Amino acid sequence: MKRWLTVLLCVLLVSAETGCAKQQENETEEQDVIISVLAGQSTSDAGVEDMIDEWMQKNFPTVSLEWECVDWGDKFNAQMRGRFAAGEIPDIIIGKAQDVQIYARSGNLAVIPEKYLGKVTKDALMAVTVDGEVYGIPYNAWYQGVIYNKDIFRKYGIEVPTTVEELEQVVQLLEENKIVPFASHFQESWEVANMTMQFFMNDIFKDIPDWGDRFRDGEENFKDYPVIRKCLENNRFILEHTWDDALQINQYESDSRFMKGEAAMYLTGSWSMQFSNQYGNAIDFGIFPYPNQKGNAKLIKENNMTFMKSAKTEHGDLINQIFNRLLSDQKLAQEIVAFTQSSSVLEGVAADGQGPIQQDIDLYEEQEQVIDVTTGNEQLIWAFQKKLAEQQLLWLHNEIGLEQVLEYADRNRASSRD
Repeated sequence: MKRWLTVLLCVLLVSAETGCAKQQENETEEQDVIISVLAGQSTSDAGVEDMIDEWMQKNFPTVSLEWECVDWGDKFNAQMRGRFAAGEIPDIIIGKAQDVQIYARSGNLAVIPEKYLGKVTKDALMAVTVDGEVYGIPYNAWYQGVIYNKDIFRKYGIEVPTTVEELEQVVQLLEENKIVPFASHFQESWEVANMTMQFFMNDIFKDIPDWGDRFRDGEENFKDYPVIRKCLENNRFILEHTWDDALQINQYESDSRFMKGEAAMYLTGSWSMQFSNQYGNAIDFGIFPYPNQKGNAKLIKENNMTFMKSAKTEHGDLINQIFNRLLSDQKLAQEIVAFTQSSSVLEGVAADGQGPIQQDIDLYEEQEQVIDVTTGNEQLIWAFQKKLAEQQLLWLHNEIGLEQVLEYADRNRASSRD
């Protein structure tokens, strides 16, 4: 009997040690989970990764995010294509909604489970839906248009212009009173690309959403399309009515000057409002669409930070859990939209991240006078827009003519949706 009890005790001890060893092994494996993240960031996004890391430490203390943050406009697309070619796809990808339309068709993105989709507004989900499936989770959105100094407009009795003719009259009145009409910067090609797409959205894609497809099929051309010419000439108009050194200054300088009240209008996005707390506490700002040729322009909305998941990740279930909890945390969402001067696209999160211009945004939304830029960005991809902007800068520097810019676009039509 004693011998039997001794054997049983030994077996129990060995089993306990084995169980502990397995538990320790599992804990070690859990603690060693590292999820790679490639984040394409715009100017106002830098720093969001620190906010998410702090949130992860509280919610998923045994998981580490290995971040690689790159400039969305200059490096993100090249990084994504390189990773796809090498088969080294990050577990999580953070880009823009327009990226979903491009990368989902490559087969490298996983479908987002339907049970998470109820936390995102329906209009935002439309921008990340491909062939009936959702491949991304939009998190916040920007608005684009003419941010303007309401104090200056009131002082001179200026009404918000809705037509090209009215805008020209506003510019004339401002210059007669020694006020710089537009804040602008032309050092970076991305700014010219952004302004150009704003023109394209309201003058072309609002009425002809498949214009890019027609362009690639040879049915339409840049050179033979008068509206395109007008859109590009808008950039020249702004350059002629901004600071003398606008070709040399960057976004930081332009934003700073505008927030100090040194110009009346700024064709940009709400990302520029990050300076408002530093410089513009005493200034009342608003926003309106840059007038189009028909006088019916709409405010432009861009779904910005969008979470995507690799179709080949080994941590699919864990990433789903992270996404689910991230979307459920309204406090974090509010902090991020306040930091980035954006609006949340999550249900139940107050839409007050845009600061001083939020009142105007709400009015345009209520009147259904907002258009989603995803249409234009999907029809003419960013890489093409940026190359076209580089040609426009040569034209704005008077190194080439406008005809050469238009001819360049027509020669490279195939790359407009590569």
